[in-house]
Amino acid sequence: MRKIVILLLFVFLSVTVVFAAPLPQRPVVNHQTHECAMITPGDECGDVVLPPGWEYLDEAAGETCPVGYTTIELYPEWTKFKAPHCCMEGHSGVAGDCQDVIIEQSRKQCAFVEDIQSCVGLPEGWEAWGKDCPQGFEWVDDMVCTVSETISTPTVLPQTETIPTLTKPGSESGGMIGTLEPTETTDQPKNLLPCPSVAIITMSLAGVGYLFRRRNQY
Repeated sequence: MRKIVILLLFVFLSVTVVFAAPLPQRPVVNHQTHECAMITPGDECGDVVLPPGWEYLDEAAGETCPVGYTTIELYPEWTKFKAPHCCMEGHSGVAGDCQDVIIEQSRKQCAFVEDIQSCVGLPEGWEAWGKDCPQGFEWVDDMVCTVSETISTPTVLPQTETIPTLTKPGSESGGMIGTLEPTETTDQPKNLLPCPSVAIITMSLAGVGYLFRRRNQY
């Protein structure tokens, strides 16, 4: 009998499954929709994030779901923890945040990196895993990977053409833009017709000359 007890104790101590015990369920209420629900507020691997409008009832103060409210099934989101015991194959409770898990198969080791999405190179022998560490593997300290660097290129601004401004004569440079003063053009055609007064005098002299010639004939 004693040997059986020792054997059972050895088997119990050899189990490597990690248990994450969930917290007791708690009532929540939404006074806007007049609804109640029972939820698990979290466990060792995550916390529940209540949807907008929902709040916990204080059972210690005797709060219960108000009369006339409807009881529903509520499935809130979880904030998952990035921890070794939450990313070990076979653990109970909610799944942890295991996307940054890397693995070394030959040495049977698991580790975290800070952000697997920014890694461009892992330490030699390591590979991205992104899920629970297999049974029989051990966890080691977090690893540092080679991250990508964003190379910023200088912004080339388009060249703008400088348009000269027209200013009034005598104004200083950089003043208000003025209008061009009208100037007299010299290439306009001249008036070839004689002045009217000159034409009248010429006709009068011609008439006088004609009268003198007629008189001399007689």
